[in-house]
Amino acid sequence: MRISKRKFVCLFGYSIALLILLLAVVSSILSEPARYYAGYQYLGHEGAYGAALYGEIYTIDPYTPKDYYMLEWITIILKYSPLYWVQLGYARGYIANVYLDVPHYYIERNDADQYNFIILPIGPRKGEWHSYYIEWPYGLGEPVDITIYRFYIDSHLVWTLNDVNPSMVNDYQAFVETTTGEICIDGSHFRELIYYEEPNRPSYWETHIPRFTRPYSLIEVSHYEFYAYGGG
Repeated sequence: MRISKRKFVCLFGYSIALLILLLAVVSSILSEPARYYAGYQYLGHEGAYGAALYGEIYTIDPYTPKDYYMLEWITIILKYSPLYWVQLGYARGYIANVYLDVPHYYIERNDADQYNFIILPIGPRKGEWHSYYIEWPYGLGEPVDITIYRFYIDSHLVWTLNDVNPSMVNDYQAFVETTTGEICIDGSHFRELIYYEEPNRPSYWETHIPRFTRPYSLIEVSHYEFYAYGGG
């Protein structure tokens, strides 16, 4: 079968366009930083009770190579598919186009409408324990807008998010996260993982799912306490 010159040009052009598209997709995939984790999920699926999450995190300050970061955080999962969350913790390294040479507190929101990564001008010091608390006030019975979330560090309100969508609590997580296994997370320690169904009704996690990616690992003390280590 003979192919006309015009058809050949069209097919050639289509092939080039397809190749460019494939290269763009591959480039996008390769540019996404790797993620390494060590920590707990509460249920690991939607269906958790409660409207607030509390946890205490010991601060480490490891060497963090340029262009990489480490986070230690607690998170309320709003939805698993697609994945939406609100998060509170501390960060070290290069993130949100800023290099943090010492730990800084941060708030993160990823929902159906917005993404925010808010770095606070202060942070914890190495060797210190600090408490982190995220609440959905509407779910705790406050007469406020259903889309509001509040974030506390050491019992002090540090940030409020509005228009969180979806807003209902569906699961809890507590993790160390890095973008390279070269970061040593030895000394990471989470404890007092608690959720609240009512303002004065704390409940220790009574279940958990351990998750980690090599080179990191966990020491599981209880449902509500763990150590993470490895890397470097």
